[in-house]
Amino acid sequence: MQKKSLKLLKRSDVIDLLGVSKSTLVRWVQAGCFPRPIYLSADTPRWAQDDVSDWLAKREAASA
Repeated sequence: MQKKSLKLLKRSDVIDLLGVSKSTLVRWVQAGCFPRPIYLSADTPRWAQDDVSDWLAKREAASA
């Protein structure tokens, strides 16, 4: 079993990577369509890079 990395992405990093707005990202998380963030504090969401990469890979596979 491969160990996941602990690299965390800021909201702005995720938005830039996906090319979506903050409101779209929030809507996807609330709908359960995107991985939930890890909150370092109330106003500091972070996403595990591996979770975002896995989500992208599944999305690309589904569209192929």
